[in-house]
Amino acid sequence: MAARAAMFKSGGKVFDGFKKIDACLAKGDSADGHMVGGKLTLADVWCFCVMNQFRAGFLDGVPTEGWLEELPYLSKVVANTAAHPAVKEHYSKMAVTNTLYAPHARG
Repeated sequence: MAARAAMFKSGGKVFDGFKKIDACLAKGDSADGHMVGGKLTLADVWCFCVMNQFRAGFLDGVPTEGWLEELPYLSKVVANTAAHPAVKEHYSKMAVTNTLYAPHARG
């Protein structure tokens, strides 16, 4: 489990991979909280699902806090996608019966 935690710290392979994606978003048209194109796309949903699966504690040893906050553009995509009414409604219902979906519901 310590090895998983290390992957999400600065210098860890997963965190550094996410940091590269975040840097690409910083150079593109992602200031509005979307991965591409300035509107909700499958890329936004992918980002939202992947980031939140790690944040939710689906995998033992992966920190649920403290790493996504260091990725401002990915954080904005996650928050923006979570704010979409259909996404918010779905995951808010899911979180009532399964706390692993709480990060999805709150964005």
